[in-house]
Amino acid sequence: MITNQIYNEDCLEALKRVPDNSVDCIITDPPYFLGMTHNGQKGSFKDLSICKPFYRDLFQEFNRVKKPGACVYFFTDWRGYAFYYPLFDLYLGASNMLVWNKQSGPGNHYAFIHELILFHCGKGVSIGATNIIDNI
Repeated sequence: MITNQIYNEDCLEALKRVPDNSVDCIITDPPYFLGMTHNGQKGSFKDLSICKPFYRDLFQEFNRVKKPGACVYFFTDWRGYAFYYPLFDLYLGASNMLVWNKQSGPGNHYAFIHELILFHCGKGVSIGATNIIDNI
């Protein structure tokens, strides 16, 4: 078993080599593709629907490689949540939505000070809420 290894490659190609039911936890924060550039300015990408086949395949692969009791944390924001949630729930079964309160955000206006996390955890798995970190 390989541990603590980072692979810099297409995730769908890499996941094909991961054995079934072998992953304890998946934490991913993919690009939001919501019309913003790297410095927060408005960009031109506005249609998440063209990404649907990719995320369908990704969530199917997550479901294949995760152990029955594994947890999956999928970061998104308020703009992408409505797109991602139905796919995430269909292929993984959403357990909850978590909110990461970051206390402050970029910019001079009302800033995005939280991220949403789609959460899946296998049946019978208990998450110790006393271990949650606040004010990151």
